[in-house]
Amino acid sequence: MEDKKQREVIIYTMKSCAFCKQLKDILDSKSIEYVEKDSTVHVNEWEQVKAVTMIPMFPTILLDDEYFIPQRDFQTAEQGAELINYRLTTNWVRPNPLPTLHEGIKTLNGAIGILSQRLTTMASTVNNIQKQLDALITAIPTTDEIEKPGLPPMEVPEKETENVESSQ
Repeated sequence: MEDKKQREVIIYTMKSCAFCKQLKDILDSKSIEYVEKDSTVHVNEWEQVKAVTMIPMFPTILLDDEYFIPQRDFQTAEQGAELINYRLTTNWVRPNPLPTLHEGIKTLNGAIGILSQRLTTMASTVNNIQKQLDALITAIPTTDEIEKPGLPPMEVPEKETENVESSQ
């Protein structure tokens, strides 16, 4: 027999969060029960959620001791509701956390490797652009180089000031 507490859906929300309202409306329309916990009321609990997930986003869903966060686990309120519904209505069993953690670390390591390669390529491109800029800057003559030796400096005639009153 399942422990009712394990199947409880908790949604951490914020009053001004439109995404939270959308998710709650969809869950209500599907008759999916949930407990809403406003982050300004359940401050200590929300601080713990942020410490565990390291992603302070709303609505954060807690189901079966697992957090689901927008932009990481679901992109829309409808997807969030479908995720909850799936977990509640199927015989979904949480996988062994060790292989899951191991696979997650491998995925993260791969992503870091790809990012490192891209950053190396970007750094090389920036260095090449810097060399091109340096070459262009050294090719631009200075004012000293523009003046021809032996020629008198150019005199700029002074503009005569006109007396506006005398011309009238």
